[in-house]
Amino acid sequence: MHRLDTGFQTLTEYPASGMECPEFGAGIRRKTIGLTIVFYKADQNEMIILRAIDGRMDLESVFRE
Repeated sequence: MHRLDTGFQTLTEYPASGMECPEFGAGIRRKTIGLTIVFYKADQNEMIILRAIDGRMDLESVFRE
């Protein structure tokens, strides 16, 4: 759990550090924190976590749901 806390803290400090994912929509990014893949949207005032997925899962099947 500590790794996620640290990862989210870093993400709030450097929101542009995540890879852009235009295939999911404008402004959506993804960042891997440990085994978790975090999809989020951020601007100068706020960050919205859209989804956090265990990176060991099959991402294609998760997004087909």
